Amino acid sequence: MRAHDGGQNIEIDARAGHERTAYSFKKSDQLSVYQSWVDTVHEEASCSGWIHWRLTSKMDGGQYPKDNGEGFDAHNDGSPLAELLRRAALRQRNKGDGSRAR
Repeated sequence: MRAHDGGQNIEIDARAGHERTAYSFKKSDQLSVYQSWVDTVHEEASCSGWIHWRLTSKMDGGQYPKDNGEGFDAHNDGSPLAELLRRAALRQRNKGDGSRAR
């Protein structure tokens, strides 16, 4: 399946059952693109989930790792992107299981 949004394409490989996504925080439409992507994956019956490249949390020293220049980092810091991914992960986890739906 192929979805198109914001000039970006997402390929969902039904054989793998998931999609890997990354879209730079340097782009002003990052949140809307991610929302479109996670919605597309959730609505595709043959897709069980997605993987985000560079989910980060604080290291032992209390700092987040330095971005590697790609702009794909999503910090677990309550930011709009972190919350979008958190809500999407919960929704995807509960996909098809009404007993766990929130």
